[in-house]
Amino acid sequence: MADRVRVLVYYRCDDEATIRAAYDVVSPRLSHVPGLLRNELLASTHDPSGYIVLSEWSDLETHRRWEQSQEHREQTAPLQPYLDDRLPMSFGIYEVKASY
Repeated sequence: MADRVRVLVYYRCDDEATIRAAYDVVSPRLSHVPGLLRNELLASTHDPSGYIVLSEWSDLETHRRWEQSQEHREQTAPLQPYLDDRLPMSFGIYEVKASY
């Protein structure tokens, strides 16, 4: 069985309503993406402009196929302006190795 994958994409926005609106546009577009199990918008408790979209995928290969597709760019376009450019990489991909 392939390990599940969690993807964290880091965003920066000074207005919660603005990033929430973009997230609310993107999420329904992703509802039928193969392998995507769920996603959440998280707000930092330390940085009022810091947000993360956390998504869970069935496996790494499925995520990579979608990430390299034209659909990925189109589906996530409303969130693109808010990618956190303070970081060397605006995302991280993590395989689930254990859970309790």
